[in-house]
Amino acid sequence: MKKFGAYKIVSDKEMNIEYYRGEITIEDLISFKKKLHSDPDYNRYWSTIVDLRDCKLIVKSSEFSEFINFMKTGYDHTKSRSIALISSRPNDVAISTMYSLLVKESGLNFTTYLLSAIDSVVNSFCNNLFTEEELNAILKGLKTSTNNIYT
Repeated sequence: MKKFGAYKIVSDKEMNIEYYRGEITIEDLISFKKKLHSDPDYNRYWSTIVDLRDCKLIVKSSEFSEFINFMKTGYDHTKSRSIALISSRPNDVAISTMYSLLVKESGLNFTTYLLSAIDSVVNSFCNNLFTEEELNAILKGLKTSTNNIYT
């Protein structure tokens, strides 16, 4: 499956939404984040939903420090943000759990949620900022977007 990544910034809800498909490495994640950070509408302190359900994370535990160090660059540690990682595959859940633990140890003020269903994201993470239909429509739009970060 070809590598694909897309995002949407929902300014009126102060939410960043990311979608990944294919085999994704640490280098891919950093590349995606660099592109996202260069968007003038992006705000690194807004909550973020990351849909990993259609990707396979190819990440070694030794590589997490590189990603976390990248995320720490220019980050104001007194500010907080919340991140919802959506995945139900055991490998990706394990990687997401490890990432969450390492982020806490790093000093980044992130609260990470590991979720497997859109209704959980809407009810537990977004506090009903979106309906399930709205969030599903956004994710469907990202899945079919012609703006692939990796091309």
